Amino acid sequence: MEYKRNWKLTRREFFKLSRILACALSLNTLAVIKVQGAEPEATSTPTAFQVEWEALIAAAQREGRIVVAGGGGAGSSVHLFEHFGKKFGIRPVISWGSGREQASRMLAEQAARRYAVDIVLAGLTTLLQRLGPWNSLQPIPPFLFHPEVIDESLWYEGKHKYVDKDKLIFLYAAPVTPPTGSGMALWYNTNRVSQEEINALHGPRDILNPKWKGQFVTNDPTLGGGGTGALIAAWLHPDMGKDWLRAFWIGMEPFITTNQRIMEDGLVRGRFAWGYALGSNDLDDLSDKGAPVSEEFPRLLVKQHLLGGSATSHGFAVARNVPHPNVTKLWINWFLSREGQTILHKLPQPGVKDPIHSRFSLRNDIPPGLTDPDRRRQPGVQYEWRPDFNPEYQDVRWESQKWIGKLLGRGRR
Repeated sequence: MEYKRNWKLTRREFFKLSRILACALSLNTLAVIKVQGAEPEATSTPTAFQVEWEALIAAAQREGRIVVAGGGGAGSSVHLFEHFGKKFGIRPVISWGSGREQASRMLAEQAARRYAVDIVLAGLTTLLQRLGPWNSLQPIPPFLFHPEVIDESLWYEGKHKYVDKDKLIFLYAAPVTPPTGSGMALWYNTNRVSQEEINALHGPRDILNPKWKGQFVTNDPTLGGGGTGALIAAWLHPDMGKDWLRAFWIGMEPFITTNQRIMEDGLVRGRFAWGYALGSNDLDDLSDKGAPVSEEFPRLLVKQHLLGGSATSHGFAVARNVPHPNVTKLWINWFLSREGQTILHKLPQPGVKDPIHSRFSLRNDIPPGLTDPDRRRQPGVQYEWRPDFNPEYQDVRWESQKWIGKLLGRGRR
């Protein structure tokens, strides 16, 4: 049997039912609030920094990419820019090779009013002597605004580290001189130099042995690169100075070149027994892969606690009239923040067998990550900066290069 109901309500019934439903809804809502403790939350007002940061990210994403030019050691930073690109949706465009060639290209482009580069990763000679005098770089402080970056109490020595007086080069990391190194940028071929000969070395004059005459390959000290850093260090060191420099550069008859490939191949293949003032990044990689090259010594030949590293892989500069100003500002502030520097410590360099690295940040508030324990600053130890990283020694750079150029019969080019 089928039952049917006529659901048509009178006006009086409609209003009565409406009041009942409204009451039920009200009680149900109160019950839910009581169970969940769901008192309405006050909407937090974004800080001025958060507003500026979000606006910067949006502006940077519209620009779309960051262009980086660097010397030979800049390849060790590619993974850091790739991480930045993935995080913010920005494409990194990176070129690296000869710092001298990169500088020449930038100068030619800027002369034609073409500004194609944002960030420069290069050696001090490229930055200070090739790009700096032509106003191809710009001061970094105006780019800084992240609270974690501008709070200098969070950084080593309570301040930001700039290599130069004009604050064109920001140094964000600085490893301690390795205890297994020589302290004077020396590499050797383990098939040409025996462990007994290494153990017999006690100071910088011990490598001036006549049996190694003609067995050194080295950077040209008149043209910058690793040659200039080693030149200034020797120039200022009390156990070396002009006498040692003259005995090495004239007496030992080293093979002088600017070609990194020739230096590396010559040392690895045994054409040369020693390498002096060579770039270490590629040689580190070759050594990890089993090449017969080493920079390990049982003792420092030059005894001092130095902070330094490479300007290419431990610092950066900003090109003049950057084509992507918002991306540049975003990268600088993110990379120098606690998050960015933690990533620096945390990420291993791709393609390298040993993930441990020496890029120990100058921030004091981040975990050590994969940094080499022997290259970290230790509490209670007084360190000196590598001389060419000290702004007070900029005049020494010019004086020593002029002297060595005259000694070798060539001018600084």
